[in-house]
Amino acid sequence: MACVQDPPPDLAGAGSPGQEIFNAYIMPILEQRCASCHANPSDPNMAPDYLGTSKTKFYDMLVQNVTMVSCSIDNSMLLAKGFDKDHPGGDLSPSEREKVTTWLSTEALDRFGGVCRGGPSEQGGPSEQGGPSGHDGPSGPLTGMEAMKQFGDCMTLEDWVATGMPLMANLPSQLGNQTFQCKSCHSEGTGSNWMDDQSNIERNFEKMRYPSASFRLFQWSSSLTDGSYEDIVQSYRWHDKGKEGGNHPTYELTPENVAAIDAWFQTTYDKWKDGLCTPKD
Repeated sequence: MACVQDPPPDLAGAGSPGQEIFNAYIMPILEQRCASCHANPSDPNMAPDYLGTSKTKFYDMLVQNVTMVSCSIDNSMLLAKGFDKDHPGGDLSPSEREKVTTWLSTEALDRFGGVCRGGPSEQGGPSEQGGPSGHDGPSGPLTGMEAMKQFGDCMTLEDWVATGMPLMANLPSQLGNQTFQCKSCHSEGTGSNWMDDQSNIERNFEKMRYPSASFRLFQWSSSLTDGSYEDIVQSYRWHDKGKEGGNHPTYELTPENVAAIDAWFQTTYDKWKDGLCTPKD
C-alpha cells in the first residue's frame, strides 16, 4: 500500500517543522514518561526499546517507524498507547495528548501529504460502513482503532467459551519457588488481562473485547510504506509474556492453549471479514 504523495526529500532535517515541534514539546514528554523503559535494555518490564538507547536517537527512531509516525495519526501506536490507562507508564494527560497529536499531524503532512491511499487491504476486514473486505465506505478508509472496535463487536461469549479461552485462566506460572495460576492475579484485570474460568467469565469476556485490554489479543497491522491501516492480526501477548523475563512469572502455553487462541481468533476474524457483526454502542 503506497501513499498518494511521496514523502518530500530531506524533510527530517533539524530545521523541519516536525523536528522543531518534537524538540520543543515531545522530547520532554518522552524523557520524563517513556525513556526509563523504552530506551533502556535493562528495564524490569523488558519493554521494547523503540526510542533507541539515547535521546539523540529518539526522533530518528520514531520517524523511521511507520507504526509510530504514519500518514494518519489514528494509526500511530504512540498515540494508542497514550490513551492506555493500564500502560505501566500511564496514559498521557490531555495537554500531552494535544502536543503529541499536533506533532504526529505535522509529520503526517510533511512526510506523506497527510493522506493515506484507499481503504483496507485485500486481506482486511469490512469498511467503515460495514461493507465487504476491500470496499471503502463513503467516509473513507478504516483506521486501526476503528477496526479494533469492529473486531470487538464481532466477539461473542459463545465463541469465547466454545474455543476454550476461559481455561487460559488455569495456566500455571512460576515465580521463584512458587506456582500460580493466571487467574490468581488476572481475575480482577491486572495489567488489563481479565482471566477467569468460573463465575466471572461473562464480565471478563466483556472487558477483553475493546482497547486497551483487547491489545493483549489482537491489534492492527500497518503498511510498511506509509503506516496506513491494513488488517487485524493476533498480538500474541498471551503467547509471549511468560517468556520475556522481568518481574512477570514464567509460563509456556500448552498446544491446547495455542489451539484455543488460534481457533477463537480465526472464528472471530472470519465473521468480521464477512461483515457478520452487530455494532455495539
